[in-house]
Amino acid sequence: MIAERNPWCVSVFAFVFALALFIPARRAKTLDHSTQTGSELNPQPAIPAILSAFDKYEVVAMPEAHGDKDLDDFILSLIRNPAFAEKVNDIAVECGNSLYQPILDRYIAGEDVPFADVQKVWRNTTQPMCGVSEFFEELFPLVRAINQKLPPGRRLRVIACDPPIDWDQVKTIQEYLKFSGRDASIASVMEKNVLSQHRKALMLFGVVHLMHGVAVPAPGNAVTIYEKRYPSLTFVINDLADDFNLPASFSSRFANWPVPSLARAKDTWLGALPLGQVFPVPSQTRSELQAGLRFPAAKTDGGSCGRLPLRRSWRFKAR
Repeated sequence: MIAERNPWCVSVFAFVFALALFIPARRAKTLDHSTQTGSELNPQPAIPAILSAFDKYEVVAMPEAHGDKDLDDFILSLIRNPAFAEKVNDIAVECGNSLYQPILDRYIAGEDVPFADVQKVWRNTTQPMCGVSEFFEELFPLVRAINQKLPPGRRLRVIACDPPIDWDQVKTIQEYLKFSGRDASIASVMEKNVLSQHRKALMLFGVVHLMHGVAVPAPGNAVTIYEKRYPSLTFVINDLADDFNLPASFSSRFANWPVPSLARAKDTWLGALPLGQVFPVPSQTRSELQAGLRFPAAKTDGGSCGRLPLRRSWRFKAR
């Protein structure tokens, strides 16, 4: 499916760093293109730029499987790149029930595991959207296939970070809500499996779990929680789509970018924008936008949504 996109056809990866300016919940005022100051962005080939980020950071984090097939396809091409396994140890995923980590480890390592058992990893999470995304139907077999060509010491691990919910035991909404602290669970899994081991990880999550310094609701999002103990180790990426708050007059600044490309935005006109101008989130956050990725068209990841019913376990009985 090809979706209509504004004429400038741009999606930007914004690398989000530190912090500390209040952004109101309402949409920010449209800024005048002529009033923006700062240097121009300098786009670089996207995959080499992301791989280079692992030389400085232990975690590179970015969104996935939230409806943008261009972005999902880009992530798969990044993982297929031969240099990826040379720089990265782990792929940490939002759509992965940590209850099934032993099954996932065996499958990714190449053992004989029925695929129906592996599907429980992303279909039996706390999030319905995980079970209807085609991205994970591709991701897990791809990593397994890559590992079969690698020596044991260089094989990738996929880490499931969603809370360990057992849907066979969950009968009421109260029982489900015991697993609602997802960010704390994600942070705990990342600390135990990646950060404390000084491993390198690609972290694939919705960007609200990733932005630095997002402290509301308490105790904050996943990255904010674990950065209290492991600061300055995470490089966060967000795609800035054409339906965000940037005025259409900004389109000319992206018109000649190669596809795909990545550009550092710190100390540029884009990095100078308040977070609410490009990502309207109610939070106490200041962002230094740091990169951009350009795609020629937008494709949705909705093709599988009609195939898989939501889990019956979501239909709770009243008490």
